[in-house]
Amino acid sequence: MPDEINVLGGGGEEVAGLACHQADWHHLGRIAMQMLLRRLGENKAAEPEHQLFPHTLRPGHTTAPPPREPRGQRIGVIEI
Repeated sequence: MPDEINVLGGGGEEVAGLACHQADWHHLGRIAMQMLLRRLGENKAAEPEHQLFPHTLRPGHTTAPPPREPRGQRIGVIEI
């Protein structure tokens, strides 16, 4: 499949051979709820918060590195 199209799962799907972006969704949910509850308890406008969460890439057989030289027509690229 990587010869024509790359497929990357987002969320930890358990599909044999699927390359996947894996995040700790339970931790993300806990932090989101803490932020929500904190905001609900404040009587003033809250400043936006920026959170970064760790993630991993689980390799599979559905992605490949980009080709060194363009081959044929590609979406979003006009070849002249």
